[in-house]
Amino acid sequence: MHLIPALASAPASTATGPDALAARLAQVEPSCGLWDALDVEHLSPQGRLDALVAAERHFRHAHEVVVRAWAAMGRNNDPELDPVGIGLAGVEAATALNLSVQGAEVCLYEGERLARLFPETLSALGAGQVSWRQVRSLLNSTLNLDEETARAVQAKVLPRMHRQTPASTVKALRRAVLALDPAGAARRHQAETERRCVAVRPQEDGMAGVIPA
Repeated sequence: MHLIPALASAPASTATGPDALAARLAQVEPSCGLWDALDVEHLSPQGRLDALVAAERHFRHAHEVVVRAWAAMGRNNDPELDPVGIGLAGVEAATALNLSVQGAEVCLYEGERLARLFPETLSALGAGQVSWRQVRSLLNSTLNLDEETARAVQAKVLPRMHRQTPASTVKALRRAVLALDPAGAARRHQAETERRCVAVRPQEDGMAGVIPA
């Protein structure tokens, strides 16, 4: 998101450098610059389409910044400083963002794995070329693979990801994993078959549902 125009309303600071900029950005009201002045209700059909495309690209770019921030936090974290295992920085982030400890743990893990193992996919997210749903599908599809194989899966799928729907990306990832790790795919299928079951879980209004577990 383009936040710089709103900096004029931030409190003055005598500090300089990236920390000072981050502090100012954290204090200003959220802004998308010229986007805030766009009257979407009076756009033509083509105008609405252009607005959606551009806004989605900006959203993806902002998401890359978020992921890189989590990754940097994880690299400088010391899990021994707190009893829940995500480090003091993780606990502070969870508190500041109203996240559960589990939610912060997921963000730290995703940020670290993306920045270290899939920097090309993370850059594609920042360029607005792929969606977060596609990025997360890559993460989930490679959870049980060694790092070399996971990188090979990315190499097979990423070049076409920008032209795919999230569902098409999932299918492409399944094909890539099966081609690159057929033995592992067979083991995972057998393990899932053995643990297959259904469960009854409570739902709203005093109802219950039978779902796969």
